[in-house]
Amino acid sequence: MYLGLPYAGGHVNQQYGDILLGIASYTNDAIFSSHLLCQDLRKYGLTVSDRFKKSLRGKVPDITEVDFSEATAAGLMPKEEDYSTWFSAFVERPKSKRRWWQRGA
Repeated sequence: MYLGLPYAGGHVNQQYGDILLGIASYTNDAIFSSHLLCQDLRKYGLTVSDRFKKSLRGKVPDITEVDFSEATAAGLMPKEEDYSTWFSAFVERPKSKRRWWQRGA
């Protein structure tokens, strides 16, 4: 049996092509999830930085920025439309209006 050549009954072995599609899909998933993780970590870092400014009034540590603009312009980033179900799975909770000492009650 050879890859891509028809054999008995007109069947064609497509394992190689399927494996390549799986690797490409997995790679896109890893790239997209890394991109989302960078965005979420930056957003959280800015939130913590704001809290730091309010409570300690000292010099605030810099939050690292990640720039994917070159990769996006080169067409290397996966499309957001392909991952619409990922966004519906994670819903941001509303911020609590209660004080820290009231949260346990």
